[in-house]
Amino acid sequence: IDEQFSIVQCFSITKCFPDGIDSEMLKKILTSSSVEVRLIRNGMSSREAPIIAQCLNSNPPLALLDLRDNRFGDADAAVLANSLSSNTNLTALYVDGNNIKEEGRLALLRALFDVSSLNSCAASNHTCRIWGLEQEISDLNDCK
Repeated sequence: IDEQFSIVQCFSITKCFPDGIDSEMLKKILTSSSVEVRLIRNGMSSREAPIIAQCLNSNPPLALLDLRDNRFGDADAAVLANSLSSNTNLTALYVDGNNIKEEGRLALLRALFDVSSLNSCAASNHTCRIWGLEQEISDLNDCK
């Protein structure tokens, strides 16, 4: 069989696991050859965040990851943000409807465009767009 036809382009699991997705299953989903993975309303939280981050660090062919309406918080957003610097394939990450507040939003925004130094700016992930962050990237320029 031609490899092109054996690839599942989009994998979607919505509202199937109210208390989160089994670790092994999540790893298999995220390390598959799927280009889009949608894991909406599955009760995922701090247990799944490091697994997702580890998979993103490995730079799979995944271009879109939809994590809307789960239970991720600021610490989880920071874990995910750290994995974005080494990922060059992910172009869209959806995080709407989670418990991500200011600290988590800023961590994700800095992963995309860190203005703290020229080196940080150059090392930022410029290919990924994150949906569901209500604050604009210009907030990073505010001195606090």
